[in-house]
Amino acid sequence: QNFDDFGDFKGYLAIFSPQKMELKFDHGTLALNDKLWYIKESNLLQIDSTQLDFHEIGLFNEEQAIRVNGKIAENTSDTLQIGFSNFNLEGLHPILRRIRIDADGYINGEIKVIDIYNSPSFLSDLTISDFYFNDEKLGEAKIQSTWNPNNDAFNILGEIIYTGNIGKSKTLEVKGTYYPYRSDDNYDIGFKLNNYKLNTLQPFLKSFSSHLEGSANGEARLTGSKEKPQLLGEINLYRTQLKIDYTNVVYSLADKVYLDDNVIYFDDITVYDTSKNTAKASGRIYHDNLRNFRLDLEFDANNLVGFNTTRAQNAMFYGSAFATGRINLYGPIDNLNLDVIAKTEKGTNVKIPVSYGTEVTENDYIVFINKDDDTLQKIRDYKADMNGISLYLDLNITNDADIQMFLPYNMGNIKGRGKGDIKMTINPAGEFTMDGDYIINRGSFFLTLQSILNRNFEIRRGSSISWTGDPYNAEINLKAVYKVKTKLGQFAPEQDSATRVPVDCVISLSNRLLNPEIKFTVEFPDLKDDTKQFIYARLDTNDQAMMSQQMISLLVLNSFTDPSGTSSGVSFNTYSLLTNQLNNWLSGISNDFDIGINYRPGDELSAQEVEVALSTQLFDDRVLVDGNVGMRENEQTQKTNDIVGEVTVEVKITKDGRFRAKAFNKSNNDYLYKSYAPYTQGVGVFYTQEFNRIKDLFKKKDKKEKQKKDKESEEQSMLEQ
Repeated sequence: QNFDDFGDFKGYLAIFSPQKMELKFDHGTLALNDKLWYIKESNLLQIDSTQLDFHEIGLFNEEQAIRVNGKIAENTSDTLQIGFSNFNLEGLHPILRRIRIDADGYINGEIKVIDIYNSPSFLSDLTISDFYFNDEKLGEAKIQSTWNPNNDAFNILGEIIYTGNIGKSKTLEVKGTYYPYRSDDNYDIGFKLNNYKLNTLQPFLKSFSSHLEGSANGEARLTGSKEKPQLLGEINLYRTQLKIDYTNVVYSLADKVYLDDNVIYFDDITVYDTSKNTAKASGRIYHDNLRNFRLDLEFDANNLVGFNTTRAQNAMFYGSAFATGRINLYGPIDNLNLDVIAKTEKGTNVKIPVSYGTEVTENDYIVFINKDDDTLQKIRDYKADMNGISLYLDLNITNDADIQMFLPYNMGNIKGRGKGDIKMTINPAGEFTMDGDYIINRGSFFLTLQSILNRNFEIRRGSSISWTGDPYNAEINLKAVYKVKTKLGQFAPEQDSATRVPVDCVISLSNRLLNPEIKFTVEFPDLKDDTKQFIYARLDTNDQAMMSQQMISLLVLNSFTDPSGTSSGVSFNTYSLLTNQLNNWLSGISNDFDIGINYRPGDELSAQEVEVALSTQLFDDRVLVDGNVGMRENEQTQKTNDIVGEVTVEVKITKDGRFRAKAFNKSNNDYLYKSYAPYTQGVGVFYTQEFNRIKDLFKKKDKKEKQKKDKESEEQSMLEQ
């Protein structure tokens, strides 16, 4: 039966004088935590000035009881006895949880309190059966303290005995002496741990961690005074795991920790992440005589998981990051600082949602405005749930990292690999800043226009994104290409108007990333210069209204639009949308391959074609393969098929990609090249170097800089070994 908490008491209070009175309950019932308690009829409390005399004051029910007898008085020989009979600790939960303790079990025994007015001391003989501490079963606890009149001290003995499958073991023993009347050296108490479960300490770390497990063996001794206690000793940690909540990563270790004067420290401990990567850790946990704990931890990471979060855990940036570098965690436990200075490693995949929830009611191609208001909506500030932690991230992004950004207005996303130096800071108030430049080496821009058009553009090398504080106020300078093959129609010489040629649809994003300026143009990579001039004379690429119209036509209908506004090749629409959805599905099969298929039906002037495209990187991204193979119906016989195909293989000769070799085979399937052979092949070697000034190309490295690089290389080799 469940009860609402209530009390029903009847009795009397007799006042004989302002200093002398008497309290007795004739009847008493208390409902607390779904338990009914009663008061014994023989209860009596007598008050005489500063003296309180208790007689059978307490509560009981059919299962358990707690009773108080004795005196509270100025006489040091008077004692107060508190007795327990199968008393369930859950009745004390509201009190214990205020000090971050959750204890369960059944208490039997007695506590005596002596000299309450002057120097309260406790004598105890208690047993707690089925003892749980902070949700962990520890076994049976025994607490005993006796008074030694020869040296005016309490002898203390505490034990926790765990019963397992192989018998009993003493996981914790506390034994020593407490001198209450000394002005100094009040404690001489020893602690012994034997496979003690560390998750009982987790609530004390909840400001930055929600997971702690493992066991500990060792010995320690508590000495010093009441005002300045000291804890010294050595503890061995086994199978220890600690989760850092903000990064959502669990780290594990097994080593020795030392307890010294006002500091807990460890040196060169090997820490493992969930991927078995390692870091060397050293640290100090300072305290003021077991109060005001402060961390100063340092990790020297080698390809360590830095964070592994979802958007629900951190909406500002999320994903997974592997890094090599230095990590520092320092400060008071309730106001920690996390500093990370590192470079990204393979496997890093970070997503930055530049977008925010909004609804666009009307689109004019891709010009996004509010129909009733010509001003942009103000971004809703995102407040990070840092809960007492400040983050500083100095990240050297390498080509091993995949960075993905979701653009505003559901316009699409940018996914790329490149280089950059990015600095991020987040304070406990949730204020987030970013500084630095990110240069894209290769990647894709997935363009979405409402739910009608989805196209994956290839980003041109050298595109960049820059931050100068506000993460939502980044500057973008990006160009991306979507390749199609279509008829030039009226824009080509009349004899070639029905020939399909490769066309690069180029989109440019510039200025603010939050509201980028968008421009379109088209390029013809395989045409002769005189043919290009003929086309550009009729197709004004500076007219952005025309370019927007032509771009939409090319992306949706796979053809140019004629001046009258009608489009040739409308039959492509169904096939284009169908193959586009198929490409999205194929590309989702594997993260290592980009696969695409395209089918073009024939008509009176051209033959039908089927193309399959494949792009991948091999041998730790040192070899890039990009190509397609297809079949085209012979336009002369209409019965036989020609195999057509193109492939490009690019090899990084050096790891940094500065020296590269490239080979290609390309089909000459453009009838504008009537005198050309069916294929064009080529091979070459090239070198790239980034520089700000021309003289930097010829500047010799400083001797000290070279020595520094050699030392870093040597340290890296040692870590890898």
